Amino acid sequence: MVQLAATLKELLVELERERDVLRVKVHLGKAEARQLLSAIEEKLFQLRLQVTSMKDHAKQAARSAEARIHPLVDEVRELLARVQEIV
Repeated sequence: MVQLAATLKELLVELERERDVLRVKVHLGKAEARQLLSAIEEKLFQLRLQVTSMKDHAKQAARSAEARIHPLVDEVRELLARVQEIV
C-alpha cells in the first residue's frame, strides 16, 4: 500500500510538472491549446480525487481487516494457553 501510494504520488508530481511546462508554452499559444490545458487541469483534479478516495478506502479496508483479525489472534492465544496448561 505504501509503495502504491508513493508511486501514485510520483506519477501526479510528474504529470503536474509536465502540465506546468506546457502551461508556459500555451500562455502565448493557440486557443485550442488553452482548451486542452483546461481539460488537463480537470483530469488532474479528478485523478487527485480518485487517489485520495483510494487511500481512504484502503485505510478503511485495513481497519476492517484488523478488526476481524484481532479476535482470531486472541482466540488462538487462549487455545495455546489452554494447551500449555495441559502439557
